Amino acid sequence: MQQSLQRQGLAGLACPDLWLWRGERRVLPVPELGLARQLSTAGVPAVAPVAVRYERVGWRGQAYRCAALYPLPEGFQPLSRRCGGSGLSLQQWAGLGRRLRDWHLLGVDFPGLGAADLHLPEDGDEVRVTGVRRARFREPGLWCDAVLVALRRSLERTADLSGKPFDDVGFRALLAAYG
Repeated sequence: MQQSLQRQGLAGLACPDLWLWRGERRVLPVPELGLARQLSTAGVPAVAPVAVRYERVGWRGQAYRCAALYPLPEGFQPLSRRCGGSGLSLQQWAGLGRRLRDWHLLGVDFPGLGAADLHLPEDGDEVRVTGVRRARFREPGLWCDAVLVALRRSLERTADLSGKPFDDVGFRALLAAYG
């Protein structure tokens, strides 16, 4: 699965896919390789990119665009796509909530976690994470709630764009399993 990297927040409104060039070793997905290895060692099923493409653009190449290629097992789809189609069962919502809780107890913070970063199979509650470039390890705290709020906002945006109603019952099952 190829994922084009998009900027979030206020900067994303001005230039959603442009990043300041600071050298080849600092291209966004490159540090993600080592971080994905650390997360996997900690027990988080993070998927590391197998290929990274970048293109320098702008005046004298002062900016760049990039994309990363992530290998996913057969049958896995982003949560954003699953919510727009057949949806998830309550067991899958609850499984996702348990996984998020486990990761937070390990101290893994995914700021700005979105529905496109979580991948689930057609059945079962196994989860894979892509786009771990923002992940960091820290003591559990209020940031745990912020991650859940960011995920809900992402799911609401996905529902708005797809024209499907937001699955509030499913998200409540996620929160109940999260504890």
